Amino acid sequence: MTFRLVLFAILTAMTSAGYASGVYTWIDEHGVRQFSDTPPETRTYRAIPQENLAPSRYTPNLERPRQQQSATRPQSRQQSATPQRQAGSTANQRRAEQQRRQEQQCERYQARLRSIQAQLRSGYSNAQGNRLREERRQITERYNRECLRN
Repeated sequence: MTFRLVLFAILTAMTSAGYASGVYTWIDEHGVRQFSDTPPETRTYRAIPQENLAPSRYTPNLERPRQQQSATRPQSRQQSATPQRQAGSTANQRRAEQQRRQEQQCERYQARLRSIQAQLRSGYSNAQGNRLREERRQITERYNRECLRN
């Protein structure tokens, strides 16, 4: 019984070492550092030890830019909010409504990005992970373009 257990432990250790994938890094022809789990055939590369690898700690920075923006916008709104005519008042109301809709859209972007990040942290299939990362990239681009502009 113990012999079988020792034999099983040795065989498991030997076979799992072959399945442990390494991470390799090298500089490509454009001077860009590349990372892969398979070494390149035509370039010199460096293997990164497994103990130096850590999971990604990506967190989108959504709150800080929005707070900075909120701190500067009310001042500019107060300066330009002196209506001289009735038409100016209506234009201000339209601008305020448009601003409110824009803020709601930005909040929806933030909520969706948080949801995607939670799904990525909880585990996923390869295809689903690729889809989530692509959606995260697109929403981040929209958020940056629509919500962080001055």
